[in-house]
Parts: sequence; C-alpha cells; structure tokens
Amino acid sequence: MNTIIAGRFDEQTEVDQTVNDLHRAGFAADQIDTLFVNPPGQHDVFPGGGDQDESAGATNADATAVGGVGEGAIVGIGAGLATAPLLGPAAIAVGAGVGAYIGSLAGVLGGMDDPHKLEDDVTVPQSRHGGLIVAVDAPDQGTQSRLVQ
Repeated sequence: MNTIIAGRFDEQTEVDQTVNDLHRAGFAADQIDTLFVNPPGQHDVFPGGGDQDESAGATNADATAVGGVGEGAIVGIGAGLATAPLLGPAAIAVGAGVGAYIGSLAGVLGGMDDPHKLEDDVTVPQSRHGGLIVAVDAPDQGTQSRLVQ
C-alpha cells in the first residue's frame, strides 16, 4: 500500500497553485487528487457516530415554534377578520396561515440560545476541520521526501 501525503487549504486558488506546482515538479495527474471535506455539523447523523443533527443552541426551538404557531395564528385571524370586509372571507384563512408561519419562525428564533451565552457543559465535537484537500500518492521514500520539503 502506498503512502498518501495530504494538505488542507482554505481557498481554491491555493489548491490550484499547489496542483500546478506539483505538475511542474514532475508529479503525474493520476498521482494527485483534490477533494472537499465538509465542516463539522454539515453531515447526516449516522447510527453510532456522525455529526450533531442540530445546533447546540437549538434545544428549545421545537417547543417555542409550536407556541409561536398558536400565537401567530391568533394574530393572523384577527388581521384576517379586520380585512375581511375588503378582501372577502378568504382573508381569515390566509391571515391565519401567514400568522402561523410567521409565529413559528419568530418562536424558533426566540427559542434559540445565544451562542455566546451557552452553558460551559455544552460542547460541539470538533473531530475534523473542513476545507479543500490535495492528496498525492507517494509510493517511495524519495517521493515522500520531495513532497514534505
């Protein structure tokens, strides 16, 4: 099995420059590969591992969204009743729907914890760093030495 030497970059221009430098140094295209690793929190949660499926600050968001739906629907029905003489009876249903939607959004946002005030025991695991990766096949000691310089 060959050794692979890899480097992580933040910018695509750095990757492009590195790949060009590797080609100029005599590395063949089939020895070089580039890939992207998503930052933590941007993967599905798999049984037995994986990333968190929601932000650590969103622990109360579900409950506050439900409360927001009810409050928003009541306000929307009131607005619909007020505009019904002008817009017709459908205004009540539209008002209730729009109010419920806006209420749920307001509830979710209001229920999220301030990330700067999270409790000390809340930690987000940092198992990897996202970014662009350049990997090079280094089959022998000489190639490995050239890459690491």
